[in-house]
Amino acid sequence: MLRSVAVIEMQITSSMFFFQLEKELDFYSEYKRLSSITFKRIRYYRDYLEGETLFLVDCSNGIPNLAGLSSCVFLFYNLNLDSDVTPERGTLTFENLIPEDCDYCVLREGIDSLELMEKILEVWTKLMEWDSQLKDALQNKSPLQDVLQLGHNIIQRPYSLIDRNFSVIYMTEEFLEAIGDGEDLKNEESLQYLPSDKVQELLMDEEFHQAEEKRGLFYYYTNYEEEPFICINIFSEERYLARLFSPVYPSHRDVEVGEKELFRHFANYVSKAYMSYTDDVLVRHQKDVLHNLVRRILTSSEQEKIFIGNALEVYGWKKDDTYVLLKLNFFMDEKWQAGLLYLCQQLEKEWKDSCAIVRGNRIAWVVNLSVSQKGVENDEFFRSLSYLIRDYVCVAGVSDSFNDLAELKKYERQADIALDIGYKEQPHQWYFRFEDYKLKYMIGMVTREFSGKELCHRVVKILINYDEENNTEYAYTLYTFLISEYNITQAAEKVFVHRTTFVRRMERIKELTQVNLNDPDEILQILLSFKLLNFKLL
Repeated sequence: MLRSVAVIEMQITSSMFFFQLEKELDFYSEYKRLSSITFKRIRYYRDYLEGETLFLVDCSNGIPNLAGLSSCVFLFYNLNLDSDVTPERGTLTFENLIPEDCDYCVLREGIDSLELMEKILEVWTKLMEWDSQLKDALQNKSPLQDVLQLGHNIIQRPYSLIDRNFSVIYMTEEFLEAIGDGEDLKNEESLQYLPSDKVQELLMDEEFHQAEEKRGLFYYYTNYEEEPFICINIFSEERYLARLFSPVYPSHRDVEVGEKELFRHFANYVSKAYMSYTDDVLVRHQKDVLHNLVRRILTSSEQEKIFIGNALEVYGWKKDDTYVLLKLNFFMDEKWQAGLLYLCQQLEKEWKDSCAIVRGNRIAWVVNLSVSQKGVENDEFFRSLSYLIRDYVCVAGVSDSFNDLAELKKYERQADIALDIGYKEQPHQWYFRFEDYKLKYMIGMVTREFSGKELCHRVVKILINYDEENNTEYAYTLYTFLISEYNITQAAEKVFVHRTTFVRRMERIKELTQVNLNDPDEILQILLSFKLLNFKLL
């Protein structure tokens, strides 16, 4: 009796077929060799041999001689391994009896040949119908959700498709249980996004972002679960768009080759459907008029003038509104663009009158204070800012407020300077205002060519040299007098001497230096000299 089934387009391999057969017959074979050989026909084994064929071999009367076959697949049934391998074959093992370039699987339970063929054909037909349904869904331009739903017909494990912006395109309930409390997750924004705590963990997970470059099927281990996920990324040319996830439970065996092949086959259809029928909304939003304008201003040269015109009107903004620019650092690698784009979206969601774009491994965030009716002098602004950057685990540099959007690039520089200086000096703070670091920045600029000592005013140099030679504190005395706003009583208390003693010291200072305490320019230079030398009250 001869039965065969023609393959349409789907290439069925020994690995995927036997995996599906084991599920359908509810058995697991410990005896198999699978190298994913494709086959196009199914036949009972006879003397007539043919490549690319799955042969059903009835071993009721022993194992036939299979020498000379190649690129074939065998399903042995009604086989007694204890008696069929010996004594006819001497000391040969069962593995030795199968040609090296052939795959096989052993079904040890007794079964009728006709019944087995019917089961085999059912599995074959099920796989082919599944492929046909997926193909029809693509050709008929069915919704992406329908394509993803078809996966259930063969893919029994939970899975989810999540895009680069952490939007949930599709998620099975079993997948919810794999990443946390399913009931809590179902109620969060109707599953439009992963829960914020999960997103935060993924954003901080370096392996998650490194995996965005991976092609084909790979394992990903999360920070919050010891069990891995099998994943396949979706790309548009070189740009990462989305990821198909499926958890691997510790109670399960490792994912078998056949199951991986079925998952990969399904992912190919999902990828085509995603590319054909979806729109990367966040990327599109980042390319609207406002974001493009801000990006052009920040990337323009010093000589280039960007024409703003009426481009802001549709957003209710004006060129001369009051703005502030914040630079946020999330301590991420520059290639983690998907995470930064998501954070841009969240910032604009938190503060509607704003525009956030990615700048390297930082985010430039422009807030329109006129429209939001909040000012940087207002405590509410910085209180809200503190909550926001704490939630997103970042630090921020804050520019001065300004009234010309065309000058945006200069104020981005202010925010960068505040962030760089502030984080270096006070790493435990959440945000750093340029207003608080202007003097530090100016000192840094003037000492690029000359040291602080070389730039000191002559009065300060004279007093420092005299103090070193005579073990006095005249330089510190003058510094205290100036920062006490010429109040001798307060200055004397700060250096812990009697007022009369302090007066005599000041007279001696005037005698040594000929300082003119009534000349504002000279006093300014003296104070700057003390600042350059980092003088502070003891």
